[in-house]
Amino acid sequence: MVDHQQYAKLVQAVELVDIALMELRHRRSEGRLRPSVVHTEVKIQRGQATSSRVSANVEFDLRAVPQESDESDQAGAQSPDLEIHMRWRLEYVLDEAKLPQPELPDELVNEFLQRNVPINVWPYIREAVASLTSRMGTDVTPLLLPTLKIVR
Repeated sequence: MVDHQQYAKLVQAVELVDIALMELRHRRSEGRLRPSVVHTEVKIQRGQATSSRVSANVEFDLRAVPQESDESDQAGAQSPDLEIHMRWRLEYVLDEAKLPQPELPDELVNEFLQRNVPINVWPYIREAVASLTSRMGTDVTPLLLPTLKIVR
């Protein structure tokens, strides 16, 4: 279990200094798009972590599957009407004077990656999805992803 006081100190010591879109792929089907169910997935991978820097890689996938397809077939044999894949890199610096201890325990870094990184990257993902889908033709309503909510 993560010590909440140490975690709060870590959050106070960290500052996002760079966010970069490293990879972007998207595809829409030919013809008019059908009403769809949108599935999203976010994967966070730890990058380097030192006493002065932390990096993270975030992969985001979106699939818009036609509503009439079988819901149980999410990974689906049926091709989605719309797909978007993004990979982001986030870089943070740490104010070593504010850190709870000189060596960051893995559990604190992992908690940060699961709680703070998604909240930091989500506005960029939302904007990119809205922007991309607004350029996919007049039959595509720009997608506005919901607010990210992490409940613990």
